[in-house]
This record gives sequence, C-alpha cells and structure tokens, in this order.
Amino acid sequence: MGERLKHNYKQNIKKEVIKRRKTAKFYDQQKLDKFQKKQISLAIDSKFTIDQLDVLADSNFNVWQMEQIRWGLEYGLTIEQVKVYACSKYEWNQMQEMRLGLEHGLTIEEVKSYAKREMTSVQMRRRRIELQKTRPSSS
Repeated sequence: MGERLKHNYKQNIKKEVIKRRKTAKFYDQQKLDKFQKKQISLAIDSKFTIDQLDVLADSNFNVWQMEQIRWGLEYGLTIEQVKVYACSKYEWNQMQEMRLGLEHGLTIEEVKSYAKREMTSVQMRRRRIELQKTRPSSS
C-alpha cells in the first residue's frame, strides 16, 4: 500500500510539472521582455491560476505595472478587484495607490472614486488615506 501511495504521489507531481511547463511555455511565447517574463515566472512559482496569469500577462503592461498586479493577486485580491487598476493607462505608482486601497479594505467603488488618470499618485494617496480614515478600525 505504501508503494502505491508513493507511485500516485510521483504521478501527481509529474502531471503538475508537465502542466506548469506548458503554462510557462505559453507565456514565454508572448511578446514580453525578459523582465516581464520574470514577473510571469514569479506568478507561476506562486501557483497563480490561469485566469490570474491572463490578467498579468499583457504585453501592454511594463514590468512595474505587472509587479503591482502580481502583488495584489499574491495579497489575495480577487481578479475583479485587481481589474480596477490593471489598466495600462495608469502609471505603476497610481496602480499602487489603488492596490493599497483595496488591500486596506476600501471597496471597489471607493477606489474607483480616485481611479482617475488625471490624478497624480500623490493626489491618489491623499484621497486613499482620507477614505481609509473614515473606515472603522480593524483592531
């Protein structure tokens, strides 16, 4: 019985390795530079789902924007939440302010209230902090 469990475990590991190689190969074929590919590699290592990888693996994002998306997903934000700021029209530091708002409990609607391309990241930070102060403390 122990040998059979060991065999099944090895088979499952082998299947997982093959699946991850296929996923990595697919994203490697995208029009991404080596830094963007590194973000994909980190996401694969973090066991992102295919849907999460699809949000991240957009050649319109620069590496800093991709990092903000990856960090949000690693933190546990939903794809719906990440899509609020996963837009190449935003600079990475604007995306960061939106991500931080979501991570600190702001609603999608609250974050959308300052998700304006014409706002600087400093203006966004001020708005985020104002909104966070109006929320009940989690402690």
